[in-house]
Amino acid sequence: MRSPAVKNLMGRRVCMVYRSSCCGCGIHIFQQHLVAAMRERGLEVTSCNLFGDVYDGSDVTVVHYSGAMWEGHADLLEEVLKGAAPGLTIVILHSVQPRMVQQYLSESPCLDVGRHLIAMLRANVVVVTLSESCTRQLQSWGALPSNRTVTTIHPGLFVQAPPDAGTRPYAFFGGVIRPKKDPTSSTTRVLLESIQRAGIDVWVHLSNVTDSTSIPALQVWRQTAGVMDDPDWSRAISAARVVLCPYDTRMQCVSGIMAEAVSAGTAVMATSFPFAEELAAAYPYHVHVENELAVWPKALGRLIEAPLKPAPIPGWEAMVGAVEAAVQLAQGAQLSM
Repeated sequence: MRSPAVKNLMGRRVCMVYRSSCCGCGIHIFQQHLVAAMRERGLEVTSCNLFGDVYDGSDVTVVHYSGAMWEGHADLLEEVLKGAAPGLTIVILHSVQPRMVQQYLSESPCLDVGRHLIAMLRANVVVVTLSESCTRQLQSWGALPSNRTVTTIHPGLFVQAPPDAGTRPYAFFGGVIRPKKDPTSSTTRVLLESIQRAGIDVWVHLSNVTDSTSIPALQVWRQTAGVMDDPDWSRAISAARVVLCPYDTRMQCVSGIMAEAVSAGTAVMATSFPFAEELAAAYPYHVHVENELAVWPKALGRLIEAPLKPAPIPGWEAMVGAVEAAVQLAQGAQLSM
C-alpha cells in the first residue's frame, strides 16, 4: 500500500505528550510505535512522558488522551495545551466515556472529562479518534466540533512475527490488569478455568505485573507477566486461535489487542461493549460478541477449529496519515483565525 504523504508534518518538530507510570501501559506502547512509524518517514519526533519529563513546546504537539490518564491532573493537561498554543495541537483520543452512561459495571467513570474537553475546545485542538465508537462517544458531549475530528481505527500489530511451526492451539488473555479486565476476579477466573477444563489451553499474560507469582495462580496452561518485546507479543497474538476479551464494561470504545488479533487472523471472543460491537460488524468472521459467559467454552471449541486469514485492519502507515490529516486541519484553522 502506498504511504500517505506527510508534507504538513515534514520539517516540523513533533512532540508526543502523555503520562504513564507503567511501561506496559497500552498508550505508552502505542506512542512508541507511532514515534517509530513517523521517524521511518523521516520526521523529527520526540516523546515526553510527564511522569518524569518536562514539556517545553513544539511545532506540533500530539497529546495522548484517556480519561484515566489525566484524571486528577486537569491542571497539568490545561498547562500542556496552553504551552502548545503557539504551534499546532493534536489530541489522540484512546478512550472517552459517553456523557450519559447507563452501566458502569467495573469501569469507573472519569469525573474530569467535562473539564478536559473544555480545555481542548479552548486550545482549538484537532482530535484523532481511534474508532467510530470513540467518535460517537466524544460527540455525545457536544463540546468539540465534528469538523475538527479525524476518525481512524486502532492499527493492527506493529511487527508481523509468524508463530513457530507446531505451536499448540491456545486461547490468549493478555494486557494490563485493571478492574474491568482482571483475571483474578471471581467471574473472570471461573471463566478462564472453565475454558481450560473444557480442553482448550489458556495462556494468561499480565503486562503490568513484573512477577506472575505476585498474583494468585490460575488453573490454566500458562501464566506469565511482564512487558513483551514487539516480536514476542506478535507471536503470542498470531499463534493464538482466539483472544479472550470478557471485559466488565459497557463503554470501552477502543481495544488495541482486539485490533491486533484481527490483523493477525486470530479470532476474538468478547463481551458486549462499543468497540467489540463495531469490530464484530466490520469483521463478523473474526469477532464474536457474547455476554453469557457460561456458553463461552463450547463456543470457543467451535472457533478454534476454524483458522482465519488476517483481516485488512489499517496499519501504522494509516495512523501516520491520520496525524497528517489532523495537522492539515489544524493548520487551516490557524490560518483562518
